[in-house]
Amino acid sequence: MTFASRTEAGQRLGHYLAELNVQANLVLGLPRGGVIVAAEVAGILKCPLDVLVVRKIGHPGHREFAVGALAEDGTLVLDEEVIDRTGVSQADLREVLAEETERLTEYRARFLRSNRPPLKGKSALIVDDGLFVDPEFDAVGRYYHSFPQTTDEEVMKVLGSTDDDFR
Repeated sequence: MTFASRTEAGQRLGHYLAELNVQANLVLGLPRGGVIVAAEVAGILKCPLDVLVVRKIGHPGHREFAVGALAEDGTLVLDEEVIDRTGVSQADLREVLAEETERLTEYRARFLRSNRPPLKGKSALIVDDGLFVDPEFDAVGRYYHSFPQTTDEEVMKVLGSTDDDFR
């Protein structure tokens, strides 16, 4: 299945979820490209849109290969088995963690809104624009006719157009 753009992917996902009668209190997009997809889903399901700031912790030797994730609340999840099996040194891992912690702080400052509703006890759909697959098998961009990098400005524009959802 291919999509013309992230917008089309979000529209198709939104309609599919509507057909399944999926219910949620809000839709959370992962910056940056996931926010574009999530905006369409939120519009179709008539749910508020916000972001969930999470940073992938990439393998030091191949940053697209995830060995963990860091969430906006500071939660860190590492795949210790993969880290051990691939021989990642603690020094290299600390370096990646420091970089991603800094980037997470930047994303929180840039994308989290002051009028964000509380998430505790809510049912949320978490939306991204793809999933990394081993390059020997596939690549996310293959499923889109147009897959340019999403800019911070595009994310801010989408989030700015949904501010009323939080009042």
